[in-house]
Amino acid sequence: MKRRYTLGLPILAGFAAIAAIAPAAAAQQVELRLKGSPGDTAAYMADMTQSVLLPEQYGGEMTISTSMTVRSRVSDVKADTLFLALSVVEPEIEMIGASGSQTPDLTVLDGKEFTQVITTSGEAIDFVAPDDLGQSGANIAGSLSQFGSLPLPAEPVSVGDTWTDTVRSDGVPLGLPVAGEMVTVNTITLQGLAEEAGSTIANLLVEAVVVFEPAADSDGQMEFEMMSDVVTNLRFDVTRGVLLGTSSASDFEAIVSGPMVPEPIEFYGTSETTITRQ
Repeated sequence: MKRRYTLGLPILAGFAAIAAIAPAAAAQQVELRLKGSPGDTAAYMADMTQSVLLPEQYGGEMTISTSMTVRSRVSDVKADTLFLALSVVEPEIEMIGASGSQTPDLTVLDGKEFTQVITTSGEAIDFVAPDDLGQSGANIAGSLSQFGSLPLPAEPVSVGDTWTDTVRSDGVPLGLPVAGEMVTVNTITLQGLAEEAGSTIANLLVEAVVVFEPAADSDGQMEFEMMSDVVTNLRFDVTRGVLLGTSSASDFEAIVSGPMVPEPIEFYGTSETTITRQ
């Protein structure tokens, strides 16, 4: 299954574990689909910590901590497509590096509403953001562009089944002036099913490899190589058709080179993210 997104990179996300769940029958087959009716609302708490290690002459180590609440409202449903209104509440970013700590002003996001169009199979097919968000606001908008998108299988699955999903994301990685696409290949396994409070809960393991694919006509321009591994644990309410949360950890390494760079620049990074349905 291949998908194309037109904005941003996939947002990283996470979940809080819930104990005392009775196991469901291992042979049970389930169809994993998002569900919703106009007026349905939800709220998710998102926290991410990212560390990037650059050579000392380019700033050394930087840590970026982000937290926010994302509110979602189903504004319309047409066939197998959900139209969502997203908003961000109390977004906070703190950047700590060699030059000290910075906290960008994100009040520009207050009251702003984003429109996301997503299929019941979890594919985000459109995203509309307000203008004049500033750089920090635009970065958050890029994350929201794929908020809630899921690599759901085309057919019913049982515990132990595995499927793959490929995502191609247009955009410039890390704000660099390079042309190309981020390509994410997900391998997803249904690790378990459980019954809780009248709902069937699916536990999914998502193992992803992310690489940067340069544009075919990028010869002579800045060159960018990147490889990232991401592991995500995801909880999905099969009965209600809603995401309960995910927990992700990733690491990446990248090299920038080319005519505008005196010598290749190598840098590394890690991140941990959780998103929890409130």
